[in-house]
Parts: sequence; structure tokens; C-alpha cells
Amino acid sequence: VLKASYVGTKGNYLQRSKPINLINDARANPATSLADETARLAGFQAANAGLNAPASGRSNRIDPRFNDITLVDSSANSNYHAFEFLAHRTFRQGYYFQVAYTASKSIDDISDALGVLVNDSAGQQNPRNNRDNRALSQFDVPQRLVIAHVWEPTWGGSLSNPVLRRLLGGWGFAGISSFQGGFPATFESGARRGIGP
Repeated sequence: VLKASYVGTKGNYLQRSKPINLINDARANPATSLADETARLAGFQAANAGLNAPASGRSNRIDPRFNDITLVDSSANSNYHAFEFLAHRTFRQGYYFQVAYTASKSIDDISDALGVLVNDSAGQQNPRNNRDNRALSQFDVPQRLVIAHVWEPTWGGSLSNPVLRRLLGGWGFAGISSFQGGFPATFESGARRGIGP
């Protein structure tokens, strides 16, 4: 028996964590070239140093009374599409074999709003533009193959001795093997010229 199906889902109003008290300093505007970045390096460093104020001071954020403020809202979206194939067959002598294969893709603009997934971050690349964060989900598995088999031998079914029939009958051997593609990897460059996280 062979079966194939298509699955598609869309998620709206998913949780997202985003900083809302961003830097409010003209010196932090993006550089237009490497020469511009080099010329304005002292200004970048001064703006970055003012992000977190001491207890008696003020930061250079939108609301200078506070440092970083994170808002958890319901503005994230996701899409999942998959083709699923299933084949199974029963053979003689009590042997059953099943193969399942899934080719899928999961895309979202935030996979982990609370920062609990391994190798993922709840932070956004650009808090002002949610579309910049749309990519493969952290938990995306592009391909998965699962093979299952069961063998229930008929060794003791025809024995006339009830003790031997009880000892040798009713046995079963089963196994499951699964193979899948890896999770997406995120590469981060870290701080540039001493500025950054």
C-alpha cells in the first residue's frame, strides 16, 4: 500500500520578543562605507557606551530613564509545507514492513520568543522591520525517513504440546530506524570593532 499527502499550515499572531526602548542617538546611524565607519568609529563607540546608564544616570535610549525593555507581543507568523509518503506491506511468515518519508519546510520570522531553544535567540536582527527576520525555523527538518518492521514468527503455533506452544508461540521482534536532515545553523560574527553584543 502506498499513500501520499500534502500538508500546509499557517500560524498567525505567534509570540515575539522585541526591544522597544531602542537607541536614540544620531551617532548610531548606519555607516555607508568602510571609510565612513572608520571616520565615525569614536561616535559609534560613544553611542554604544551610553546604552546602559548607571543607577543615578540616564541612557541614550528613547526613554532615557530605562535601559533595555523587551516587549512580548503576538505579531509573529509561520508557514509549514510538507509532502508525506507512506508505504507498508505485510509479508508471509508474520513479517510487516513500513517506510515513511517526509520532505518539508518550516519558515517563520521568530522561532523562539522566550529564548529556550538551543542555538537560537529571541532577539531580532532589526527590531524595526519584522520581515528581516523571516527565514527557516530553528526546528526545521527538511527531510525525514522512518523505517519500521515487525516480525511475529509462527514457531509454536502448530505444536501439539501446550507447554512448548506457550513457550515458543507469541514472540515478536520489532525495530524502528529514523534518519533526518540537520537543523539550520546560525552564524554570528560577534562584536565589530568592539561595538555590539
